[in-house]
Amino acid sequence: MRGDLHEHGGNVYLESRCRGLRIEQLVDFSANINPLGPSPLALEAIQSSLDLVRHYPDPDCTELTEELATYLQVDPGMIVVGNGGAEVIQLVADVLGPHTGLVLSPTFSEYARAIQRAGGRAIPVAFEDFDAHLDGIDVVFLCNPNNPTGSIMPRCRVLDIVHCVQRYGATVVVDEAFMDFVENADSYTARGDVGDGANLIVVGSLTKFFAIPGLRVGYAVAPEQLASKLREAKQTWSVNCLAQAAAVASLRDVDYIVRTREYVAREREFLLEGLAELAGVHGFRVWPPAANYILISVAPDSPTAGEVRRRMAESGLLVRDCSNFPLLDDRSVRIAVRTRNENKRLLSELGRVLTVSPARR
Repeated sequence: MRGDLHEHGGNVYLESRCRGLRIEQLVDFSANINPLGPSPLALEAIQSSLDLVRHYPDPDCTELTEELATYLQVDPGMIVVGNGGAEVIQLVADVLGPHTGLVLSPTFSEYARAIQRAGGRAIPVAFEDFDAHLDGIDVVFLCNPNNPTGSIMPRCRVLDIVHCVQRYGATVVVDEAFMDFVENADSYTARGDVGDGANLIVVGSLTKFFAIPGLRVGYAVAPEQLASKLREAKQTWSVNCLAQAAAVASLRDVDYIVRTREYVAREREFLLEGLAELAGVHGFRVWPPAANYILISVAPDSPTAGEVRRRMAESGLLVRDCSNFPLLDDRSVRIAVRTRNENKRLLSELGRVLTVSPARR
């Protein structure tokens, strides 16, 4: 079911009900959200916009589209705003109508789901093997930085894939939901390469970096003709007025943007060092990250990812069991970067959980 604990991270409501804990008693490492919380300017914008709820929201997201165009340095006509990245991904799949799509895996489950909902067949393939599966492919989905591995491809490598796929008449959809967390993002983002003649669409999200997942704001950067089709196919009023106001204010808060990048980089390094120490004791692998989350692969003689998730949740700490990602096994756990005290608590509890042998579970 959609509420299954293993389907996605971030379901604090279901965890709260299952654990008998209040939501504020949970520390959510399973969702990759800015640990600083929303921009103060975004919260002010929500408060000052409450009176607008008596009106329909702007269906064209005019102010937000213009602000995004400035932030992303692309033409406003290429931007389509939606109710979170998941809606935009589904919208792109619906408009493209692929018969068969490749999903470079392991990665976010919504790409395959979107292809299937659009009536197509989704094929998960490893990054290094994708070019052997391009015959008959209509669309290729990839995530950069990738979720859940945290790996990142330079822009030149992404464009190599775009050019390779173009020979087969297919479209590449690059999800850059976590690109805002990346240092020197200009060396990695492909949004500036979207143009009228390109077989490239870039999808993004404001919910992770700007910590507004409950408001749902995502976007696509597409060639103008395709962007027009996406806007025509999109559900009217899908982005509410408070979400639009908060998103605009967030994009304008330069101090918050700079502070977030510095804070996440510092805490990511702290968490990495702590995990490296634990790995030396418990023999697990740590995947080097480019964004605000870290994937680990626990050792064969340790509790499984599902058991780690369950035991951590008993203490109110939520981590992501990644065993349901294609091409990953039941040893894979994803951990978001949070505040220093929360990260310390995570390291302490993880060390305790991994000390318990599977035979004693």
